[in-house]
Amino acid sequence: MMDKYAKEVEDFKFIPLHESSSGAQGGAQGRRLRVTIGINGWLNSEDDVTKPWAALPADTEVFALRYEMKALLALGSALGDLVKSYAWKAVKVEIIKRTVLATLWAALWPIQVFALASNVDNPFNHATNRSKKAGRLLADALANRVQGERPVTLVGYSQGAVAIHACLQELAARRAFGLVDAVVLVGAPAPSDPAHWRTLRTVVSGPVFNAYSENDMVLGYVYRVHSLSLGVAGLQPIRGVRGVENLNLSDRVSGHLRYPHIIGGILRECGFAGVRVDREIEKDDVIRLKDEYAAGHAVDVDGTAVAPGQGDEKEASAAAAVDEVQRVTAKTEKLKMQEKQTREEEEVPPPIPSRRSVDAGQAKMHRKPVPAAGPAKPVEDEHDFKTISMLDKE
Repeated sequence: MMDKYAKEVEDFKFIPLHESSSGAQGGAQGRRLRVTIGINGWLNSEDDVTKPWAALPADTEVFALRYEMKALLALGSALGDLVKSYAWKAVKVEIIKRTVLATLWAALWPIQVFALASNVDNPFNHATNRSKKAGRLLADALANRVQGERPVTLVGYSQGAVAIHACLQELAARRAFGLVDAVVLVGAPAPSDPAHWRTLRTVVSGPVFNAYSENDMVLGYVYRVHSLSLGVAGLQPIRGVRGVENLNLSDRVSGHLRYPHIIGGILRECGFAGVRVDREIEKDDVIRLKDEYAAGHAVDVDGTAVAPGQGDEKEASAAAAVDEVQRVTAKTEKLKMQEKQTREEEEVPPPIPSRRSVDAGQAKMHRKPVPAAGPAKPVEDEHDFKTISMLDKE
């Protein structure tokens, strides 16, 4: 199985971050009781493979998963060009007025950014497919105990979260329990459907953390062509699943490209001890402008003045679209529950009612009285009957 996926995934390798330089003996002493694997979502250079995971504590053996360097570098270049483009300014204006999630549901993306669609969609979809294959290969590696008997923590952002999601799906399909201890997903382009995560949750012994932001502009844009019926974990919480904890970064993060730089802060807010981070996660520039706009002040977005009250019709349309989607989603969940309950009732045959259990007030069936038979006609003589043949034509 591993050979099958290895042929489809390039550069698949675990890179240790805290290597000991004191020889084989030091290497043995350097082994920890726990293993943490960090998975990147895109790359701007080859050094970025290990850079985001330097904040992880030294009390765990940390590895960075290297895979598909060309695809991740191409995605990093495409995302960088997107946020630096002039058309992206129109997206910032929309996000200041409303959340990315509302924009995504209402399909209110500015027309200017669609000219850049193919430049981003192709690298994103290619990296997504490669990340899913890498995730299945990771599941195969864990099932073959490359980590020994030690519990594993998986941490990934963006496409790295896609790889983790595919890994959990593969482990669930194999019913490989007890291999993964904890999971941290950051800005995941994956479904947030509760029923979906209840299945994946069974292969994780500890908590599953979902760090998301409703104002993640890049994730909302690249995910716009996907179905929203199952939700987007990187833009909204995963609700109603025991063991899944949500970390809402909507009031601080609007840039998907910030995630590699704040991994340490996210892990510390998730409760990981020993994380090496200097400061808290601060608000980015778009969030600060969004707060000022919400307070009733006009803001300057890259030279464009945006005042409260502009675009009220679009705002109302977006709010109505969000309400409609939420209503339909709630109705769909209710229908699913009713359908499930109906199936369960059909599987159990109803008990046979006894005669005594019939309600006394129920109307009883009354049979129509049959008239008594009249006196039999006396038969005078048996010779009075004439036999008629079917061949008699008279």
